[in-house]
Amino acid sequence: MSYKFDALISILNWMESGQTVTPQHIQDQLGISERTAFRYMQTLEGAGFPIYFDKKKGSYCFSEGYKLLRPNLTVSEALALMLAKVSLKGMSAGLEVEIQHIEEKLALPRQVLPEHIIFAGDEFSTDVQDTFTTLNQAITEKRPVEFDYHAVSTGETSRRTVDPHYLYLNDGIWTMRGWCHTRENMRAFALDRISNLTISDTQFIPQLATPDEEYEGTFGRFVDGEAVEVKLIFDKSCIPFLLRKTWHPSQQTREMEDGRLEMCFTVNGILGIRPWIYRWLPNVQVVAPDELLQLVASELKAALQLQQAVEGTYV
Repeated sequence: MSYKFDALISILNWMESGQTVTPQHIQDQLGISERTAFRYMQTLEGAGFPIYFDKKKGSYCFSEGYKLLRPNLTVSEALALMLAKVSLKGMSAGLEVEIQHIEEKLALPRQVLPEHIIFAGDEFSTDVQDTFTTLNQAITEKRPVEFDYHAVSTGETSRRTVDPHYLYLNDGIWTMRGWCHTRENMRAFALDRISNLTISDTQFIPQLATPDEEYEGTFGRFVDGEAVEVKLIFDKSCIPFLLRKTWHPSQQTREMEDGRLEMCFTVNGILGIRPWIYRWLPNVQVVAPDELLQLVASELKAALQLQQAVEGTYV
């Protein structure tokens, strides 16, 4: 996470100093892939920075009149404030205190959304504060952790020893990704299922060069799975809603002759994208892979049978 934070600061500094900042420039300077560069720019835009791509200059730029630096405010503090105010709401008292210190430095009143603005994003659960803090320390110091893990899928509890690599938030759930000594592979662990957490006195060598390279293939909160090509076809009625945003860095679209939209993604496994596909029913068709097609067909059939059992046969 610190590597990504430093990278974002570098991008902001380049733009503030008037340098020509292109996707290729970002890739070359940071040594990252095209998809990761794209994800970094999405993060900055999502944090509220007024960034656009100037076609004449061939560079990412701030909107006219915008200045990054404020009196007594460093680039790091500006980035931390914008990201934290939007996404770290309610995570822990410690983080809120740090934000207050930044606000005091700026001589600003406490930042509170006015009544006419509603932020409907997921808030962090305060139930995982201590777990989050302990894991963050272990990741920073590269120390293994031990804990009891209660798996939702099986209902069983097991003792795990894990080398924690990074933390991520998706679908409102904080998750730790790390090398599990029991499974001898990378695994994901939801923080709200972890108990009796302790940090080891030893240290470990990370299995990943940068977490972003692994995480960029995810769609949803499922990280595990081999890369797979997913092809979907959507009815014309969905097109205005689908094209309002980029859903994944690998996204490719093609308008078909009959007016429907074909969308393709390269994602880790099929479990993460499945809930997103269901959002578009009954106006989406799974074309590939066959494994996903069979899974969706099976689950829809089961759902129909369940509904018929409650309301009676109606088809």
